[in-house]
Amino acid sequence: MSLYQQLFVAPLFFSFLSACICAWFSFRPSKKKYTQAVSTFFLFASLLATIGSLIHLSPEPLVYEYGGWPSPWGIVFFGDVFSLSFIFLLSVLAIISWVFAFVHVSLLKQSMFFFLLFALYGMILTQDLFNFYVFLEICSIAIYGLLFDRKHPASAWFTFRYLSINTVAASFYLMGLAFVYSSCGSLNMADLSTLIDTHNLTDKIGIFLISLGFCIKIALWPLHDWLTGAYGSSESHTTAFIAGIVTKVFCIFLIRFFFSVLGGAEYASSTANLILIFSCLSVIIAPYLASKQSDARVLLAYSSISQIAYIGIAVGEGSMLAFHAACFQIFHHAIGKTALFFLASVIHKKTGTYEISNWRYWPSTSKWMTGVIVLCLLSFLGIPPLPGFFVKYWLFQSALQSSHFFVIVSITLGSISTLLYVFFIIEQFFEKQDLNDFASTSETKFRISQKICIASLSILMLFLIGAYPYFESWMKIEGFRP
Repeated sequence: MSLYQQLFVAPLFFSFLSACICAWFSFRPSKKKYTQAVSTFFLFASLLATIGSLIHLSPEPLVYEYGGWPSPWGIVFFGDVFSLSFIFLLSVLAIISWVFAFVHVSLLKQSMFFFLLFALYGMILTQDLFNFYVFLEICSIAIYGLLFDRKHPASAWFTFRYLSINTVAASFYLMGLAFVYSSCGSLNMADLSTLIDTHNLTDKIGIFLISLGFCIKIALWPLHDWLTGAYGSSESHTTAFIAGIVTKVFCIFLIRFFFSVLGGAEYASSTANLILIFSCLSVIIAPYLASKQSDARVLLAYSSISQIAYIGIAVGEGSMLAFHAACFQIFHHAIGKTALFFLASVIHKKTGTYEISNWRYWPSTSKWMTGVIVLCLLSFLGIPPLPGFFVKYWLFQSALQSSHFFVIVSITLGSISTLLYVFFIIEQFFEKQDLNDFASTSETKFRISQKICIASLSILMLFLIGAYPYFESWMKIEGFRP
């Protein structure tokens, strides 16, 4: 195996090394600058390794057999256009998040950040469902460490609730694996694509339990309440990475599991229909609940629930058009929601509060950042030619082909509900401003790195508009059977 064929697993090892280095030197703060320099190098090395793997990717997907043990006996990492594209997205957003905020936090928090990154890389690349569970637990532990903040006592309760609910979700997933393994004798995704029988009762129960676990993980309504509490009690730069990336990795697994392992449209079953129904309800209800919030973090949390529900609709639809919509929505929402949480963090530092009502001071302070907020919100609303429009366009086409007219109604009502909180936020920019009140809380100046990060995210959002015509051909994946 050549170097280029092994390069795609480099981000996994770089992030693990960074996590260990940060944890080791967390007791020696005097070495923080050197530790950060090494960690920054590993982040950029991960991005370059991913780009190199994509450039040299042949029609055959890359396979890395850990320890030389072949599948199904050993752990296998799988690199195709699908997984490497999302590894690229994860690497870019990790660098932006690192530069924006995590480079300024304690070394212990930085080690949690890199352990989380390590787990996310592993979840995207692994081909084994139990190995995915191991990475899932590492991911959960790292998130608990990042969400907890000693300065905010309320975060302890919400972090504990996050821990409890996610433990239940992981337990459902593990029970589902037990049913699938008892029926098929393997947990390798490639093997399961030929062994699993969607008409077998044992396999049906396994699929249902796995799906239920991940419906909790991605916080579909009515299994969402734990997420809004956790986001609303933590620092928004932490929430930005979790909301922008972590939930998308869970969605990536659902897409790969349903489209690759279960065979796309062939898997039509009660489980897929349940995901479709609850996703449609989430699309309608979550934006309405968002419009009733005054805390920016909670509002954006409800917004995330509604936007992730579009991916759930795509999984429930099970067509190639829905597959394209799901992949595009992951890119779109990851970039847009990360930008909005970053902006919420910046506004909090300038005003001292997360209250949406204080956003009325913002246009007079930073007009271009106000433009970024409006850009992201209009994209979530689905205004053409912004990326959110193409997601809804594909889902409309898929629903028409499958005669799921209730999906069309749900997306339409969801767009109207989204208009409520979009109008609520934009309305603040036209409120009468008392700049004297704002001046007393605006001592904190922007770091140039923060401006660069937010500008980068807005450029990426606009880049998706140009990427749309090429997306269908780019995302035709070998081995997927939708």
